[in-house]
Amino acid sequence: MNGTKQTQRFWELDVWRGLAVTLMIIFHSWLMWALVSEMNVNDLPLISTFIARTASTSFLVLVGISGYISYHQRLRKGQRWKQIERHFFQRGLILFGYGILISFFTFKIFPDYFILFGILHMIGVSLFAMPAMLRYQWVRLSLLVLSMMTVILEWQVGAESIPKIFTGLLPRNFSTLDYWPLFPWIALVVIGTYLAEHWYQTGLRNFEIREKKFSSPQLTVVINKLEWMGKHALLTYMIHVPIILSVLWLIY
Repeated sequence: MNGTKQTQRFWELDVWRGLAVTLMIIFHSWLMWALVSEMNVNDLPLISTFIARTASTSFLVLVGISGYISYHQRLRKGQRWKQIERHFFQRGLILFGYGILISFFTFKIFPDYFILFGILHMIGVSLFAMPAMLRYQWVRLSLLVLSMMTVILEWQVGAESIPKIFTGLLPRNFSTLDYWPLFPWIALVVIGTYLAEHWYQTGLRNFEIREKKFSSPQLTVVINKLEWMGKHALLTYMIHVPIILSVLWLIY
């Protein structure tokens, strides 16, 4: 879930990402329990939707922040435009490929709710567009406008007769375990790049933050655990659902 590699990491971003991973695990545990116990997933309490949205929103904003940092750190290292493009394309292809695997896995197990275009698909496509997004201001502005238009269309026109895969415009009877279409949600990635311009201009932290030394040993342990999870977010994402399902199937 991280667009940066071989660049300087910032522990506060890894902790944020680790917190998002934790929320995601909580939500998926809840969701898998509902599916295995044959409960209607639409009957899950509202707090579960809030947890899921908070986790995925954090991932997408962090993609924008991390992409901005990676882009500018690579520029400072003297990498050429083609090298930077190749890095983001390769990283996006890996994440999109994992998304396809998850689509296949969920189709086999939960055909009525399989993941058509989930968070990994979304992040993969966002990384394909990241270099252009960061090089050309008009690209980011265009993506924000298109995202806003998608929301207005769904609100005013409805979703029944509009192309569906990459937009949020879906039929009301559509069900899936995870759906984060390119529009309007790429707006969160764009917002992340703007936040990074403010907080990590040219790929460097430009605000004061204390080092990871806390008076409470328990807090230090929690922060370190979250940081580790943030550094290994993709691995955690790929293995946590099979682990949850295995435990639940043993119980049921």
